[in-house]
Amino acid sequence: MSYGPNDVVSTRQSHLTALLLGPAVELRREGESLVVAGEVVEIRLAPAESVEGWIREIRQGIVVDESVVPTFFAPALGALIREKLVGCVPVGWGRAAGRADTDPQPDPDGGEKFARAYLDVCDEWAKSVFLSPFWTAFHAGTMPSWQVFTFLAQLYFRTAGADTHNLAAVERCRDGLIRPHLERHYREELGHATILREGLLACGRGGEEALAAGPQPAMRAFIDSMVVAASEPLRYLGCYGVFHAPWTVRTESDLMAQFEHFTGMYPFAGKAFAAVCSHARLDYALGHEDVVLVRLAREHGALALDAAGVLSALQGARTAAHGLRAVFDGLQGDEHDHGRQRKHTAITATV
Repeated sequence: MSYGPNDVVSTRQSHLTALLLGPAVELRREGESLVVAGEVVEIRLAPAESVEGWIREIRQGIVVDESVVPTFFAPALGALIREKLVGCVPVGWGRAAGRADTDPQPDPDGGEKFARAYLDVCDEWAKSVFLSPFWTAFHAGTMPSWQVFTFLAQLYFRTAGADTHNLAAVERCRDGLIRPHLERHYREELGHATILREGLLACGRGGEEALAAGPQPAMRAFIDSMVVAASEPLRYLGCYGVFHAPWTVRTESDLMAQFEHFTGMYPFAGKAFAAVCSHARLDYALGHEDVVLVRLAREHGALALDAAGVLSALQGARTAAHGLRAVFDGLQGDEHDHGRQRKHTAITATV
C-alpha cells in the first residue's frame, strides 16, 4: 500500500495541532528509508534524509501550524496519523513554539475538540498495553498460580505507589485551577491499596508470597515515572486518559461481570479478584472514571490548557502507556523480546 498527496490527513483540526509519536513506535533505518514501526503496521519513508528531522521532532513532541508543514512532508505525516503511529490533538488556543506573529483567534469549540481527540488517542495508546503477550496467556485461563498472584500483587504495589505520586502532584502544583482537583483525588484514593492487600492475604500462601516478593523492576520504574510526571500538573493529568481508557464509560455491572469471569478462570485467586473489583467499584462510585483533564478543557479551555499544556498532556499519556506495557511484558518475561515478535503490514510513503 502507498500514500500520496491526495491521502493527506489534515493536521489542522483547529488553529494548531500537537503531534507525538506513539508509545509502541520504533524507528530504524533501512537503506535509503526511515521505517516507522508500530505493532501491527510499519511505514517506510523515503528518502530518509528528507523526513528524519521532522520525525525525530515528533518523537519528542511538537506543536505546529499547518502552514509550517512542508508540502513534501504532508503525505508522510498524513499516513502516520491515519495509521495511528502519531497522536494528533488539536489546540484551539495559544501559540506554537517559535511563532512571532499574533496568536490565532480562539476556537469556541476548542475544549471539546481537544477532549475528543485526546481521549481517542489515549484509547489507541492503551491498546498497546493489552497487546502484551501477558494478556494472551492470562485469558487462556492456564496461567500458573504463582504468576496470577504476582500479577495481582503488582496491582497492589501500583495502588500503593499511587499514594506517593498523588501526594507529590499536590505538593508540587502551584496552579490554583488544577490543585483542588489533585487534592481531592489524593484524599479519595489514599489507603485504597489496603483493599487489595487484604484480598491477597485472604488467598493464603500464594498471595502472601507474592506480596513478600515486592514490586517487580518494571513496576518500580513505572511508579518512579509517575513521580517524575507529578512535577508537571498537565503531564501528570494526561496519564489518566490511558488509565481510564476506553473513554466510553463502563457500568458497574460490567466491572462485576469481568471479575467474576476472572475468578471463574482462576478460582484459587477469587478473593483477590473480588478485592480488585471492590476497589474498581469504589473508584466508580467516587466518579474517578471522569478524566479531570477533559473536564478542565471543556469548562475552562485556554485557562487550563495552552498549546504547551496540550503537548504536555499527550506526553503524560505516552508515559503511562509505555510504563504499563513494560509492567505486563515484565510479568510475562518479554520485556526485551516483544518488539521482535511484531508482525507488520508494510506501507510506503514517498516524499
